[in-house]
Amino acid sequence: MNRKITSAMFFFALCLFMTAQGRAEMVVTLQEAVAQALNRSDSIIAGAKRLESASYQRREALGYLLPKVSLQERYMKTDTPAYVFSTKINQEAFTLTDLGGAPDSFNDPDSVDDFETTLEVEQVLFSRRAFLGAEMADRNEEAASLQFLREQHEAAFRVYEAYLMAVTAEAYLETAESAVKDAEEHLRLATLAVDAGTGLEADRLRAEAALGEVRRMDLKVRNDVELARRGLGLAMGVEEPVRPAPPTLERDKPDLARLEAAVLRRPDIMAMTEQVSNAKRNVGLMESEFLPDIGLFGALQANDPDAPFGTQGTSYRVGVGLKWNLFNGLSSSAKRSSALAEYEVASQMLEGMKKKGRFSVREAYLRAAEAESGLAISASALHASEESARLMRLRYENGLASMVSLLDTQAALNRTRSEVVKTEMEFFRSLGRAKHEAGLLFDELNPPSEGGPLKPENGRGL
Repeated sequence: MNRKITSAMFFFALCLFMTAQGRAEMVVTLQEAVAQALNRSDSIIAGAKRLESASYQRREALGYLLPKVSLQERYMKTDTPAYVFSTKINQEAFTLTDLGGAPDSFNDPDSVDDFETTLEVEQVLFSRRAFLGAEMADRNEEAASLQFLREQHEAAFRVYEAYLMAVTAEAYLETAESAVKDAEEHLRLATLAVDAGTGLEADRLRAEAALGEVRRMDLKVRNDVELARRGLGLAMGVEEPVRPAPPTLERDKPDLARLEAAVLRRPDIMAMTEQVSNAKRNVGLMESEFLPDIGLFGALQANDPDAPFGTQGTSYRVGVGLKWNLFNGLSSSAKRSSALAEYEVASQMLEGMKKKGRFSVREAYLRAAEAESGLAISASALHASEESARLMRLRYENGLASMVSLLDTQAALNRTRSEVVKTEMEFFRSLGRAKHEAGLLFDELNPPSEGGPLKPENGRGL
């Protein structure tokens, strides 16, 4: 019985382990990783909430142009002569009896009760401030929408960089494993030489020390792979490690002039353009304080001595109102000057964004071209290092070279292998950054579907 329980527990633990391993080995393509980030990334969820807030602010501003309706109920008990007289008239309860004993009865009346119900309506006919405020809120929502799109660009680029880091870590792991195999072979050769009496114990010890060093590096690279996979998962909005599928990245570089021209269509720069336009509208908003506001108003009133919302006496009033601010201590002029200065600040910031965008594109483009040139050099150096290591190994096996020379040649090969991986990663990273700074990478990573660009809800989850 105990054996069965033990076997069952072992089987259950094995299933849990295999399940955990299966999750750890989740493999995604670059496009799938981006779609997942757009669905679950914390920054994207926060950006969507900011966009929602801008939408509500727009509705709030439009509300100033709609009718305002209010209902008010008041109860009053008073013996103030003027109030008693007007209240009875409003209640349509004033009679000849109330004139008896005048004027003494007017000066010292009995108290009265009154429930007053008022339904009021106000409607703006002309208000430059309200019209401009609604227009500014509408453009602010458009700017927020563009800024949210740029946040999606940033999230996709973070995934792109994390994906490259994970792929690079996998490539470094391959070079580390190759280095371990080569070091093990060197130790085997040195041991054979010592056993045959043709080699030195010092050479065997050197080979053993070299093997220990590359094994230490192999352990570090394996940890780097784990962290890189978790970094990719974090960029996607999950905490589990995610393994990148073998990438199929384009090596063709777009024309630099095309990239620099595309900067002006980048969503955050277009959003800033909207904000500059709004800053200019804000100048007009401050100037509108010198203009009058015109509106309609109307009210229905009911007065009753006995019950709330009673209608013993009813009346109405309608009219047109105008309010014109003729002088407010020069504060309107100061506000206009401040708004004009803010417009000039926003305009300069926009120009700065454009210049910085073009500079960032050119910088990344040049780095990509530099890495591209280095790829051919690194590939040639790798071929030469591999051939040099092969020949040096043959010389050592034939007793024509020392272990020191063999290890030095192997160390050079290991460095060259790492340099190839580094250069490859730097090329794709710089090329991706150039496209990202131009605002073009997002469409490559998040290709449009039949219904338009992929939305977060269409993303493939883990």
